[in-house]
Amino acid sequence: MFQHYVLIRNPYARTNVFRCSGPCPHASADGTVSAFAVLTQSGCFPRGCSSDAAPRLLLSIDQYAKFEQELDQYDYTLNLLFGTQVTLSGTIKAIETRMNRYVPTILNGYMLQLEMVAVTEHVRFAEIWLYLSSDEFDRYDLQPGDRLTAEGRFFVNTQDVHRVEIKRVTRLVVFRPVGRWQRLLESARSVAEALRLPIKGHTRGGWTRFRV
Repeated sequence: MFQHYVLIRNPYARTNVFRCSGPCPHASADGTVSAFAVLTQSGCFPRGCSSDAAPRLLLSIDQYAKFEQELDQYDYTLNLLFGTQVTLSGTIKAIETRMNRYVPTILNGYMLQLEMVAVTEHVRFAEIWLYLSSDEFDRYDLQPGDRLTAEGRFFVNTQDVHRVEIKRVTRLVVFRPVGRWQRLLESARSVAEALRLPIKGHTRGGWTRFRV
């Protein structure tokens, strides 16, 4: 049986809607700029940033109308989920450190970029960012390619292309190919045997599962 779901992509992150023709702090040297920078940060379409600089629309009238519908659908979905507790599952695409904004040398934790993230049975996001503390991250030695299921609070970063962020994680289950867990499993067994504790992990179908 085929599963039908809606895949939600962030239209604010699109860089094929506008092109900047003049000096712009949000654009790259060749004029590439995100829709977020034009519509939200600068608000320079269609009036322009100054008398001699304005972003050029790369879409036709019909294409831009469809783009505006994508914005409306995205905003509507985010408003429905904002602040709610969600259960999600996805694959780690990239990992970034999260430094203290006041003391840049202090590590506050990590941000995991997840792709193809299922939030409900019928809704998937092309990308979501998951926030973890250093302790949570180090416990599993997480790497790109790992699959995980998590529970946390749904937030939207309106300062960064309206990207979806999951914070206050209360549950985390990690799936990784058996071979990559071998050293961690052996270490867990040693600790468990010393403390006479059960190991919270099992193998099924070539994957090993551990959980908090």
